[in-house]
Amino acid sequence: MSSHIRQYVLSLMLLLSIAMSGAHAGNWQTLTSMRDIRQLRVIDDTLYVATSGGLLAISSFDDPGKTYLNTDGLGTTNITDMIIDAEGVKWLTGFGRLIRFGINEPEQFLFQPANGKLFLLTRLVDDGDNLWVGTDSGLVLFSKVNDGGQIEEHLQLTTVNAFPKVNDILLLGDSIWVATSSGLLVADKRSPDLPPAAWTLFSVNDFPELRSDTVRKVVYFEQDIYVATSHGFFQLSRTTNDTTFVPMSIAFDKEVNDLVIEGDSLFIYYVNGIGVLTASGPNSININGLPSAPKTGIGWNGTRWVSSAAGGLYAELSGQFEEYPFTGAPANDVQAVAVDGEHHVVAGFGKITFARFDGTRWERYNFTLGDKATSAITDATGDVWAGTWGNGVWKLRGDSEVNYDENNSSCRGIPTAEFFVVVQDMASDGEHIFILCDLTYNNFPVAVGRLDNLDDIASWDSIGIAEGITNNFVNTIGYGGGQIAVGTKSAGLFLCNVDDALADNPTACVHYTKENSTLLSNTIRIIRYSPRGNAWVGTNFGLSRWDPGIERFVDVTLPAGIGPEVTALEFDGRGNLWVGSRNGLARFDGATGEATVYTETSSYLVSNDIRDLALDQTTGDLYIATGSGISVLTSEVRKRTAVLDSIAPVPNPFIIRSDNDRLEFNFSRAGTVRIYTVAGEPVTEYPVNIPWDGRNQSGEKVASGVYLYILTDTDGNIAKGKLLLIRE
Repeated sequence: MSSHIRQYVLSLMLLLSIAMSGAHAGNWQTLTSMRDIRQLRVIDDTLYVATSGGLLAISSFDDPGKTYLNTDGLGTTNITDMIIDAEGVKWLTGFGRLIRFGINEPEQFLFQPANGKLFLLTRLVDDGDNLWVGTDSGLVLFSKVNDGGQIEEHLQLTTVNAFPKVNDILLLGDSIWVATSSGLLVADKRSPDLPPAAWTLFSVNDFPELRSDTVRKVVYFEQDIYVATSHGFFQLSRTTNDTTFVPMSIAFDKEVNDLVIEGDSLFIYYVNGIGVLTASGPNSININGLPSAPKTGIGWNGTRWVSSAAGGLYAELSGQFEEYPFTGAPANDVQAVAVDGEHHVVAGFGKITFARFDGTRWERYNFTLGDKATSAITDATGDVWAGTWGNGVWKLRGDSEVNYDENNSSCRGIPTAEFFVVVQDMASDGEHIFILCDLTYNNFPVAVGRLDNLDDIASWDSIGIAEGITNNFVNTIGYGGGQIAVGTKSAGLFLCNVDDALADNPTACVHYTKENSTLLSNTIRIIRYSPRGNAWVGTNFGLSRWDPGIERFVDVTLPAGIGPEVTALEFDGRGNLWVGSRNGLARFDGATGEATVYTETSSYLVSNDIRDLALDQTTGDLYIATGSGISVLTSEVRKRTAVLDSIAPVPNPFIIRSDNDRLEFNFSRAGTVRIYTVAGEPVTEYPVNIPWDGRNQSGEKVASGVYLYILTDTDGNIAKGKLLLIRE
């Protein structure tokens, strides 16, 4: 290999040793799905399941198992393979990482080229002192012994596609066989540096019977080599004069997902079922109970475990496959997230459904999405509103589901299919729900419903072209300070006075574009309002905010590495701004404006692809919806305690900018809070687990000032202190 190639190779890998500092501040949690299964392995009488949501270790069908996530030292949840080497060391492959999975903290080896973009590791085979590592960018030889572990070579496999995706690796004597996206390759692994000329390629060009260059598996069974492709299952026949691939009757001309050798049997997992090849011939096994094609499988403790192509892990029990119930969330493709009044997370998962997590189990809602989940918000009552692409909006309270579409609201469908109702985003002022209906055929993209009378169609209203919103290709909506802002796909945004709009004032909405204002772009991705009531606008080219002093938008400089596309915005109870993008998360300190960046490599963020943000207003916990699951950054400020001497009102000062602002005490036990003026006059009394809204016992808003509190637990012990309330 040339010196410049070798230099590139050696710079390709960094030993990851992350110091938990700045961007790691706070307690991170990860919520993922383990239904997308890549590999099943039995090691030390434990079933290990490598998934796109982490590693799952199962001891029995009734056992929830143990999960290993990015927060457990793996650095990623996207796990593709697992092996145990000759020395008894477990190794994992995943997104951007080779992981030595020992008794102590897992050791990560980061696969990162000079451009900084991590790539996916796909397959792993032990070869004594070395590991052969398949990736989506070719084959890597990794030394387990040199310098504690390092890449030796990044191999160019062919002259046509030097770095194809590697799906499987077979070591057979001195030969190495590699199943790739460009065909099947073989070479003598003793050849120095294994240059492209050392490899023999079997592809459709020379072997049309394969019908596909996508080779998924290569195995050596009963003295023969067998190959699985996207178009069949073949036996390799090699003689002195000829080489052919003989189609097998099992899975003839069918898509094959995996080949697994177990003892004297070869199991073929393909689109129509599970085949078994033994010395006595081919056979098939029952797949009753599987909802879709088997993806892979393994026999363990007398039971066959199979993953479904549509997702999920199944075990054959009494002649019927039953789903293993402990695989987490419905999916990892999270589009929207909210927190309901009981502090339970509600999330929308791509094309699957919305589901609610009670802290232990995920429960799916029964309604269909149309094409996908689009948005989710929580109203002042604690109900979650779930937006869909095609099936309107759903109000969710606990297990109940109520749909609002053309039949019982003012939200309308698209022109070509009136009853296909697309809801892009929602907002609420505490009294109304504002529903953004994309492509609506009646030119009223904003449906408005009174929260206290949603069942009466007469209480619904609309805001649209008559009030000045002249474009119904809409993306996002925000509310603050008596104003709504509606962002469009390519025509800027509209700022509307709510009272004027509901009074049908034709000048209620003002149109702002890149051309007539200082907006960075006319493509508006997200709009949210600050606690002071000013609109913040995320676009495909950066972030802007409304400056009331000059009555125009001004640019906000994003920290290095974040953006330019802004995908999510959220303000927390301390006025900090959280900004989501396709390449990470940033936090702007509400007091100093200083920015902190969170990414997969600098924090425990599960993915840099941020889709949505939601704050639990009571706890301060931030829920981050990504393309790889949900990250939760729990607030250290609001950590609860049973020690009275350690309690505190949070936030303090208690700044009230809207009716949704609340103060709570971080006391974890039952008790009573009594609040007094500094003159000793009683203001209110309430259970400690109910947040205070800044009102007295009669429901009237109290004035700004200093107040005294006394917290009494159930044993009569008390804690005293002061708090400052500021009403803006």
